[in-house]
Amino acid sequence: MLINKKTNQFLAAVKYGSITKAAEEINITPSAISQGISELEQIIGKSLLSKTKNGMTLTNIGKYFYDEISPHVEALEKILLTIKSNKINKVVRIKSDGMYYPVIQEKLRSYMTSHPRVMLSCTCEVVQSIKHEMKNGFSDIVISPSDIELNGDSIEKIPLGKERVGVLVHKNLLDKHKNIKNLFKNEFLLQTLSTIEHIKFIQLKKRLLNDGFLIKENPMEIIDAIPWINEGLGFTFTTQEFVKSQNFNEDIIFISKPLPYDLFIYRMMYFVKNNSMDVLEVASLFESSAKVIK
Repeated sequence: MLINKKTNQFLAAVKYGSITKAAEEINITPSAISQGISELEQIIGKSLLSKTKNGMTLTNIGKYFYDEISPHVEALEKILLTIKSNKINKVVRIKSDGMYYPVIQEKLRSYMTSHPRVMLSCTCEVVQSIKHEMKNGFSDIVISPSDIELNGDSIEKIPLGKERVGVLVHKNLLDKHKNIKNLFKNEFLLQTLSTIEHIKFIQLKKRLLNDGFLIKENPMEIIDAIPWINEGLGFTFTTQEFVKSQNFNEDIIFISKPLPYDLFIYRMMYFVKNNSMDVLEVASLFESSAKVIK
């Protein structure tokens, strides 16, 4: 018991209006409560309760003591309840593979502001097996362009919509090479490792090669392609949503349809159905933001 017995007995007596009623509620004898309050008064050096014809009443000192201490006791009880319910400092682990998903940062900033007790961990990396990732508790939420069959698993899958994929490039490079085919052939493709190693991007490169587009890949692993793009050192595939979330200068151009055919990315969100309320709340943020980009 974090609050000593004497103080608890005094608070109970005030709360229930009589020593007899308080004794019944906290399951001790009336004499034990009376003794506890008496010992508390000796420690304080002042009388806290006075007897009346109708039972008892708080003295001025007793009222001051009760008014000052009871809010702290209530706050402590809430803290203990939170700890016992295992809802303190819950870490919600989110992994996003494939191309950068700008909605993540926007939604998580908002959620963290209103839920300071919840810690969020968000990484961008290739997820080899979504089922293995979820069932072994490595991630609470996975956002991926991979659409896998679940076959009655305890994992929930929610489509997040369709996003158009295009090419982001500096105007000078586009002017230099005149067309996309020459751009692809002569300038570095700048993508993060998590994008390059993803099966969906590997499939895109194979399709480009089959269609006669030669790709000059950057041999270096990069964390962020944008500084390179700003310097005119290559091009990158990205989504229209990402471009809208940034403030690029007029020299950076997004080509929404660089190829004779449309390119789209279809993201899915995966999470375990019977997860904590925090995980479900975060998952609902992404579900509510899902939309189709034409």
